This record gives sequence, structure tokens and C-alpha cells, in this order.
Amino acid sequence: MTNLLLFALLLSKDTIITSLVPKTPASAPASTTLRLLNTATTPLKNIVLDWQLLVNGAITKKGKTPIPILSPNKPSLIRLPLHLPDDTAGESFLQLRYHSTATVLGEQQLLLKPYQPRLTIAPTGEITLSDDNDIFTIHSPSIRISFNRQTGWLVHYEIRGIDLLDDTVGLRSNFWRPGYNDSASYATDSGWLAATREPHLQLFSNTTSPELIIIRTEYTLPATSSLLHLSYTINANGEMLITQQVETDTTQPPSRQWPMPNFGMQWFLPSGYDSISAYGLTPHSTQITGPPGIFYDRPTVPLPSDQTPRATATRTGIRWWTITDKDGNGLQFIADTPLLDESILHSFDGDVISIDLPTPSTPITPTPSTSTTPPTPMGNLRYTYKVKPLVSSTHL
Repeated sequence: MTNLLLFALLLSKDTIITSLVPKTPASAPASTTLRLLNTATTPLKNIVLDWQLLVNGAITKKGKTPIPILSPNKPSLIRLPLHLPDDTAGESFLQLRYHSTATVLGEQQLLLKPYQPRLTIAPTGEITLSDDNDIFTIHSPSIRISFNRQTGWLVHYEIRGIDLLDDTVGLRSNFWRPGYNDSASYATDSGWLAATREPHLQLFSNTTSPELIIIRTEYTLPATSSLLHLSYTINANGEMLITQQVETDTTQPPSRQWPMPNFGMQWFLPSGYDSISAYGLTPHSTQITGPPGIFYDRPTVPLPSDQTPRATATRTGIRWWTITDKDGNGLQFIADTPLLDESILHSFDGDVISIDLPTPSTPITPTPSTSTTPPTPMGNLRYTYKVKPLVSSTHL
């Protein structure tokens, strides 16, 4: 394990530099070794190192290690009584906090293992299919999941008698802000026109086995001169692995659409789902200053400083995100990248969940183009996420 991360801890004028000593076959298997360097001109004495090992946002081990002295400009090796995470562990950080008797000298984090989930769908039982009036339905003793063959969108998602999708709108791609799919709007010399609110379905197909089904759809996006590919792998428990990919379509004329929009999907939930738990960047952390953690939210409950109920809750850097009702029924979304954005917007009689991959440039409002030069096209984007239904024990 080599040079995973290197941080400087700033004291008043001096610095402790900390790095992880590379693991070798001769290393003691029960310890992790840090290399500390005091760059001050005087020794630092009687320091205590508080450390915590975080795996997937949870503290799995912690302790205190005394450091009697750090001589100036001379590396010191400090062993901690913990194992480095192996290949089966989740995202792991080592949190370090140096302090004297009365003064915090500094804090830092070492990334031990990055977020690298293995998103798969395991067979869980037999499934059957039906096709009636352009509604393609997947059945098992636990599920009823339907797609509209004319649009390609998921329109029904029922797990053990619980509806976890608004049948009116369902699940669909989103290339704009929540609630407004502008993927097919385009610019003209006189302003902006909306040719249609839907991508154009070109293909709907399925591949089946007794215990798994894969649905594939393909769309054209005229406003962005792109092709959109979607695939859904589904098992008898209703777990789904969803991949969305967009690529430039060289058969379409160049687009005059505004720069790269949001790239995501929207899941429309019935009302009553408002308890959120998630693993990702917390409201008080960023990718630089703090590791991700597990946090909880209730977007319909006012903040102490503001008695007005919040209409939306948006988080970035999400690894997994769960929303449930008062009985514990709901959904969990698991990302294949630690950069996913999740948000919930309360509107009409339900909730809109947006699962987005951040793009380099996200406009706030469409701006009519007066230039004859086409802007940057959407390009090639791809991400995968897993949907896991959650059902309380009373419905099992």
C-alpha cells in the first residue's frame, strides 16, 4: 500500500507531515505504521494521536496513541494497532487528530481504500412475463414491474403490494433541473422552441432467463444530436441495475443547444416518503476537508432556524441514498461513482427523486443562442446505479 494520500498539518508556524508507510511482506500483520516528520526547529513533546478507522462512513475501530516526542526534521515511525482494509472492505479512511494536553494541533485524513462498489443483480427466483396493450410486465410472487413499449419508460413498480412509483409519470431520463425535462428543446434565430418533451424511442428489446431479465431501450435526442441508451437488469425481488449512457450521434445534424445539461434520471414517488438516510458528503464536509459519512434528513420538517418546511433537499458526492415512509417501506439507490448527486423535490401529490451525474457545465436557465457557432455537444457520458426496494417486515 503506497503513498495513498499525503496531508500537511499546520500548527502555528510549524508542520507535521504524515504519510502511510508502504506495506511489505515483512510488516507486522496486526499493525499500521505512520511516518511523522516534525518540520519545526524544536521538538514537539507529549502529543496524543486520536485515530479512527471509518469504513463506509461507520467507525469500525478507534484508539489513542501517545507520542512522547517528535524530534525536529527527523522521521518518526508510529504503529497503530489496526489492520489496513483488505480488498473486500468498503470505502475506508483513517482519521487522525493530534493534540497536546490543552491544544488541538491538527487533524487530517488518509484515504485507505476508495469507493469501488461491485454492483450486481443476483438471481432470486423465477420470473414470468406478459405483454398487453403495449404494457410489458415482469411478474414474480413479490413484484409487478411494467414498461410502456411506446415510450420505453418504467411506468409501474410494485413490491409485495406496495406501489413505489407514481404510475402517471414513472421513471425517466432527465437532462435539466428537477421537474423540467428539456432534452428536446432547441434554439432558433428567433428564440427557444420545445419540439417535444420526450426523447424519441427507437428500440425496445429484452433478454430473458428464468431468473433475470434485461430491458434495453434506445432513443434519439435531436436537440443534442445524441443517442441515449438505457438498460435495466431485474430480478424476482425487484432489484434493478440501471445504466444510462449518452453518446454523440454523427447521423444527426449539429445541435445548437446550450452547453452540456444535467445528465440524470427522475423517479416519481407517491406521497408519504420523506425519511432520508444516506452515505456521502455530509452537510459539513467536502471532498477536501472531510471524509463522507452517514447522515439523515427530513426535507418536510422545518429547520430550527427556519420554521418554513423545506421543499427540497439536495446532496452531492452520494454513494448510497435511501428514502422511506413511516413504516420503513421505500427505496435505496446505490451509485457506481462517489460523485453522484441526489435530490428530492416535493411537488403535486408526491415526490420527485433526481439521480444525477454532475457534468462539467450545468446551466441555470436556457439562454437563446445568437451565435452561428454550435456550442459544445453533450459528448459521451455513462453511469450505473442499483435500485433496491425496501419493504417492512409486516409486508413480508
